[in-house]
Amino acid sequence: MEEVRDSEIWELDEEEGSSRQLPKILPALRLSYNNLSPRARQSFAYCSLFPKDYEMTKEELVHLWMANDLLDFKNKEPEDVGEDVFGELLLHSFFQDMKKNEEGKIEIVKIHDLMHDLASAIMKSEYLHIEVKVGMSINSSIQDDEIRPRHVSIIVLPSSSELSSVDVSSIHRFLSSHQRHLRTFFLILNEDKGMFASHIISVIFDLKNLRVLRVESWNAEISLPLSFGDKLKHLIYLNLRGCGLSSLHGESFRGMKNLQFLDLSQNNRLKTLPNSMGEYMEHLKHLNLSGCGLSSLHGESFRGMKNLQILNLSKNDRLKTLPDSMGEYMEHLKHLNLSGCGLSSMHAESFLGMKKLQFLDLSRNSKYMVTIPALMGNLEQLRHLNLSVNTGLKVLPESLGNLTKLETLKLNDCWGFITLPRSTSKAVQPQRLENERCFGIKGHAKWDRTRIKSVGEVEHVGVGK
Repeated sequence: MEEVRDSEIWELDEEEGSSRQLPKILPALRLSYNNLSPRARQSFAYCSLFPKDYEMTKEELVHLWMANDLLDFKNKEPEDVGEDVFGELLLHSFFQDMKKNEEGKIEIVKIHDLMHDLASAIMKSEYLHIEVKVGMSINSSIQDDEIRPRHVSIIVLPSSSELSSVDVSSIHRFLSSHQRHLRTFFLILNEDKGMFASHIISVIFDLKNLRVLRVESWNAEISLPLSFGDKLKHLIYLNLRGCGLSSLHGESFRGMKNLQFLDLSQNNRLKTLPNSMGEYMEHLKHLNLSGCGLSSLHGESFRGMKNLQILNLSKNDRLKTLPDSMGEYMEHLKHLNLSGCGLSSMHAESFLGMKKLQFLDLSRNSKYMVTIPALMGNLEQLRHLNLSVNTGLKVLPESLGNLTKLETLKLNDCWGFITLPRSTSKAVQPQRLENERCFGIKGHAKWDRTRIKSVGEVEHVGVGK
């Protein structure tokens, strides 16, 4: 990190700092940066690849740090180390404009413009953030021709100009000249330039040493050729969120045995997954298919994903049921999000095999969901169960009492819900029980106090008004 300490960003006098909008606070920033742990310094520098004022999610940052081996972990899970680094950057005020999830945990952050300048100055020979205006050659955005960056992001700024004015050839030449060194490539288009994104996908084939590929181009209608996985076999992280994918071929992922993180969310024309998709992803840990417009799934699509830990299928409102064999291939799954899927019925067999499942979100599904399968009581590791906003839900199976590790049970806005099963008296007391606006419960808007005792003295009870 000597390069950062010696950087000219610290040597600006007050007049020059003023002209470049870098105020006197820089010495304080330097002190804050030097007080970070080595792994937090590297992780902070990586944030410079995102545009200024960009909303970054904690989950994605941790995955990107993991994919680039920036987290020094020994006796801890890498995700836990990532959480620690994220917390350290929060503690030292390197993030701002934090947004919390419904659990009150910080989920989304931004980086202050001045902090972004600092991050861009750190290890600038390795991390290169390029903003290109339509019609501009990428070479005009690079001041030092001698640099050999390992991590590059290209942001094409909005413009009223036509697509034909985008200088694709200069980007092609730049990427080709650095293909041996590149480990990360971000492409962020701030407006709809689908043809441009499609051209870049063909260029990416030359980047055979990539570990991280992230393309953000809303409704670009990108398609993945069959040789995609064979060309990029070293990829650990692939994000094609909202790129307009309408179909996938299992062969496109052939060779991707190193892939651990795959985000295909918001491809709302993607109706189903190929049966052979999972055969090439034995090390995949995280699969995000939220908001994909999926109307059907086949259990065989997950065959081979034996290390999958997190599966997000939320907001697929045309997905009415789950395949019976899905759980057979998910013995290590810990987190399953089925919120907003329109599920009207579930087969118990879909969850068989999910012996390590800890988090299950079934909220915001069909009004026709009256109960949940009794065999779900076999999910003995389950800690968090969310059944909120299922207006047709009336009862829960007696097998719920087998969930002795259950910590959180949410039943908010289950208007037709009547009562908890008596078997829950055997369960370890949930720390949080929420049932706001359960108008059908005995006592109308409030839980009957004797029924609350059947799940023990909970720490928090939400009641309807």
